[in-house]
Amino acid sequence: MNQFMVALGIAIPAWMTIPVPIYPKEHPDNFLVTQYWRIIWAWPFVFSAIQVTLMLTIFRYDSPVDMKAWGQKEKLREFNKKCYPDYADKDENDD
Repeated sequence: MNQFMVALGIAIPAWMTIPVPIYPKEHPDNFLVTQYWRIIWAWPFVFSAIQVTLMLTIFRYDSPVDMKAWGQKEKLREFNKKCYPDYADKDENDD
């Protein structure tokens, strides 16, 4: 998810430059020439804010590898039950 958000944060500003005039000197007072750059540069921050909010509220778990390394087996089981509904049917002693 993180790599996708980084790629999206890079691609969206590039796509947003499409409406900018090719010859800006012909339209010196146009909003797209004088002020639109602020929107283009600020847009990735919107994606960053969404990603940070999701990470702090919904995706609060560490990676399964970290949970197992730190001995947090109960949190790991809870995480696996949310991701894999069939995991609840497995024997609890299997690691």
